Amino acid sequence: MGPSVTVALVQMAVRDAQVEANRDRARAAVARAASRGARLVMLPELWTTGMDLAAATALAEPIPQGETVRQMRAWAQTYGLWLVGSLLERDADGRRYNTAIAVGPQGQVLPPYRKIHLFSGMHEDQALSPGCAPRLWELPWGRVGVLVCYDVRFPELARAYALAGAQGLLLMAAWPMARRAHWDVLVQARAVENVLFVAAVNRVGPGRYGPFGGGSMVVDPWGHVQQHGGTREGIVYATLDFGQTAQRRAGFPVLDDRREECYTLTPEA
Repeated sequence: MGPSVTVALVQMAVRDAQVEANRDRARAAVARAASRGARLVMLPELWTTGMDLAAATALAEPIPQGETVRQMRAWAQTYGLWLVGSLLERDADGRRYNTAIAVGPQGQVLPPYRKIHLFSGMHEDQALSPGCAPRLWELPWGRVGVLVCYDVRFPELARAYALAGAQGLLLMAAWPMARRAHWDVLVQARAVENVLFVAAVNRVGPGRYGPFGGGSMVVDPWGHVQQHGGTREGIVYATLDFGQTAQRRAGFPVLDDRREECYTLTPEA
């Protein structure tokens, strides 16, 4: 089997627009995860500001120069781990993005991913600009594609990552309790159809648009849920063994059996 890593999914309650309180809560969770041997720690979508974007867009920070990234780099170096999460980014022209970043134990900051699909149901499309570039991150244990919340509803993006060599997907979300059943199905589906790991972390607790659903999980390349969080705050631990991706794809070559030349609908269809 290939290289493996203990991942910790920090299923935290986020206080809308209370950046300092959220950073304190996250720092404590990262320390706890490190003490349990985690070397990859995932924080949920917009974990510093929450989804009340009317109040939060003023809190957007430059990346990587902002205070939150500075603190994340310090935590990663202190605890010797990789740390990922999504933040509100403000670029040099004043545009705001929902941006996922990864920082490493030597102070690395990987190229950020700006969320491509903005969710109109929470007015995200009115407050933020969309990204338009998928992002593969090379971590010490394997290559992963990056998704933020609503992105998981678009199988084209996950498939593009798989065809580009991703062995897993990292998904950060603020997914409402009202659609938790969709979350469970979609996360597993992205793993099954692409034969790869999906590590998905979700927020819990109250928020501007109702309670958030939790259910953070790790799904293996055969679709088995390794670990699954409930609806309360906590940390979900699992092992990502990216060697399983190649092993499963060799035994079940669904990606090789695609026939792209047959997928275009003709007018007579």
